[in-house]
Amino acid sequence: MAYWPTPALRFPVEQVILPAEYSGALHALEGARGKTPGVARDCDTKWMLHGHPTETVYVLMHGLCNCPKQYQQLGELLFSQGSNVLIPRTPWHGLSNLMNTGFATLTAAELIESAEGAVDLAKALGKRIVVVGLSINGTTTAWLAQNRSDIARAVLLNPFFAPAVIPEWSAAPAGRLAMRLPNQFIWWNDLEKENLIGPPYAYPRFPTQVIGQVMQLGECVREQAKSSPFRSGSVLIVTSAADHAASAKATASLVAEWRRLRPDGVTTHEFPLAERVPHDFIDPNQPDQKVAEVYPELLRLLKE
Repeated sequence: MAYWPTPALRFPVEQVILPAEYSGALHALEGARGKTPGVARDCDTKWMLHGHPTETVYVLMHGLCNCPKQYQQLGELLFSQGSNVLIPRTPWHGLSNLMNTGFATLTAAELIESAEGAVDLAKALGKRIVVVGLSINGTTTAWLAQNRSDIARAVLLNPFFAPAVIPEWSAAPAGRLAMRLPNQFIWWNDLEKENLIGPPYAYPRFPTQVIGQVMQLGECVREQAKSSPFRSGSVLIVTSAADHAASAKATASLVAEWRRLRPDGVTTHEFPLAERVPHDFIDPNQPDQKVAEVYPELLRLLKE
């Protein structure tokens, strides 16, 4: 089952979309607020706007099981420096029912559609679009970097192309297997289960089929990168040597492909093992957070 071919992922082809006026983008954001049933307070799409397009607009995409609240503090820092900020809610995330099972139906195509919609809106909010994605949305951001030329900079934070516990060679078949087998929900912590200590809006378990979808998306990006240079202006990859969730080798493999065709467009930064920076180094509500150390460095990297 792991080696049977899977149907090719179908994603929208880049189209030239004229950005709406600033007021039109704001109207679209306000019109969509509250339209999805069951979204928890503070977990819907967020935006921090100066009332006009700014030189740079940041699109901040949260990680698996989390919601836009994850980026609230970092978004406020970027806003205070003069940029507009858009924090889209990924489909099936941010629901008040933390034990919902619909989450397992999330597909790679939905991840891309959501991200593309956010980028299209951001065109009206600033001249220079910087997309920042954490974990599974680091993988989504990699796809955007590979396929969209209207992004000035794509920033991947601990991108998830494969679990850290499996060899790189097995990533593709393992992803296919996860998509084909019946879904299972895996607790982040087997002892605490639904009483997991951490952000009160984050889901305490994740679905295996969604992991398979994200891994297939990562495989798609790596295949594209072998023959075509990425299209965004530049790429920044920020990782942590202490990350026990995402495969460092899978990330390094994509970086190598990107550098082969566009060596001057890729920058990397790794937080050393001794600093013990976790996989989620964005959410201040994580019990092992290091945002006091991470945020200043991340802000510096984003401004380069």
